[in-house]
Amino acid sequence: MSQWSVSGAENERRQCASFCKWAVRHDLLQASPMDGIEVWRQSGLGTSTGIDALNQKITHLEQQTIDLRLQLEERDEDLAAARATSRELMTQLHRAARRR
Repeated sequence: MSQWSVSGAENERRQCASFCKWAVRHDLLQASPMDGIEVWRQSGLGTSTGIDALNQKITHLEQQTIDLRLQLEERDEDLAAARATSRELMTQLHRAARRR
């Protein structure tokens, strides 16, 4: 799991808070937190397997992004080393040609 992933409980709390703010702005409930929790539960959003699947997909994609960045860094390092070796070999070749 990546360092940026959010625990399930924390994620649900954030989703509930976001939903409650939206519902209050649209006059669907009063500004009582307990009303918001009940409406959240009734909406079915808190128990949706779709949300869990999306969270798992996000976690997977975050890890894939980290892996790809590491691979890219390794390739960049390999390329830089190959370029340095090429420059050194070309310098040696030119020196040898001047000595003749």
